Amino acid sequence: APLLGINVGHIGFLTELELEELDVACKRLQEDAFYLEPRMMLQATLPDGQTLTALNDVVISRGGSARLIAIKASVDQELVGRYIADGLIVSTPTGSTGYSLSAGGPIVCPDVDCIVLSPICAHSLQHRPVVSSSKQSIVLELDFEPQRQAQLSIDGQEPILIQGGHKITIVRSPQDAQFIRLEPKGFFQLIRYKLTEWSC
Repeated sequence: APLLGINVGHIGFLTELELEELDVACKRLQEDAFYLEPRMMLQATLPDGQTLTALNDVVISRGGSARLIAIKASVDQELVGRYIADGLIVSTPTGSTGYSLSAGGPIVCPDVDCIVLSPICAHSLQHRPVVSSSKQSIVLELDFEPQRQAQLSIDGQEPILIQGGHKITIVRSPQDAQFIRLEPKGFFQLIRYKLTEWSC
């Protein structure tokens, strides 16, 4: 189903309008005076075979534990690195302006087909955000003892407990999200405005 984002918070990168513009937007919808903008999503496969879909990001984190966790990340079966960190964020271009950005990841134009891997507070300075093609498959392996646990979060929803030795496979979802747009807006203009607003 197409989504119309209404900003009732502070930032709202995905939102199309402010709350006070809702009446005008409803009229535009009645008149079919809008267009749809597709946004790629991710599909994460858990160790039990369950699949979950993310618009923004798939995050593995240490949760409430004080100890860092180790995550081996591979792209198309090629090892990218072993991250000893608070966690790892795998995000879409849409999610690049969320948690990934706060963790030092790049801002990515929404029409670029890619997946961003951003470590969270990595112990080694050699680990930096990595951008892969959306056609590639990403496997995250929890490289620590099975009795220890970590958390998996999809778009900031209720975390799922996972444990050492588990593997999470992440690929581009076969479905795109569809956002209702009323007027064309420049991405970089929006970024400048939102980040300036955010810093106030």
